[in-house]
Amino acid sequence: MKNLLIIITILVLTSGYVMTQEEAPEATPEVTPDLPVGTVPVVVTVTATDGRTLVADYYAPPGVDYAPVALLLHQLYTTGLSWRPLVDPLLANGYRVIAVDLRGYGRTRGSINWRQAQVDTQTWLQWIYGQPGMRLDAVFIVGASMGSSLALVGCAAAEHCAGVVAISPGLRYFGIYTQTAITSGIPALLLYAEDDPYPARDVPLMLNMADESGLATLTVQVYSGYAHGIELFAEEDFLATVITWLNLHRP
Repeated sequence: MKNLLIIITILVLTSGYVMTQEEAPEATPEVTPDLPVGTVPVVVTVTATDGRTLVADYYAPPGVDYAPVALLLHQLYTTGLSWRPLVDPLLANGYRVIAVDLRGYGRTRGSINWRQAQVDTQTWLQWIYGQPGMRLDAVFIVGASMGSSLALVGCAAAEHCAGVVAISPGLRYFGIYTQTAITSGIPALLLYAEDDPYPARDVPLMLNMADESGLATLTVQVYSGYAHGIELFAEEDFLATVITWLNLHRP
């Protein structure tokens, strides 16, 4: 295994659509009172701005009353259940976890609509903000592949977001551009395999663009091989790397 860790402080002003905080539609938080605490998930739902019911699994670590939060956005052809290998380490480190079924997938169903999915990310964040026991200074978004684009764009547009873990990210997946988000000042951990075509091409471009000035702090870790998205869970140090970065970036 070849690991490369690069920490770069950057500022870049680039073009490309990214939802800003001002553009993000207002959503009324739906408070779900007295959510039980434990490692068995509770199914929660919120109503999207277009009326669709969005579904996720919610996990809470026992014995933690005021917890940091990880919102998990899955990759194509999977559901929120794909995050299970990461859920237990997150719980063990005191995080509350919301593993979403994106629209068009799992229990959320409907048609795939990536522009609307950006709005859905803000809807889930508004739900988080409205729940008791959530640390609003320690809300993170974790995304894989297409979910990483939603995570980067969503965090950049959010009222409260401490950072992003982007697994196999790209500059453009399905018309969602991320370059403005990664240069907006949000901390981000970018992880990918060196022979995975899209991130192998795009992450160095992100770093090259970022080298021109400086604001956002990016941490990049590269693995050998072709693994994409959650396939990287099989790397020996992958989950530990994610948890370590999250713990270092929560206040």
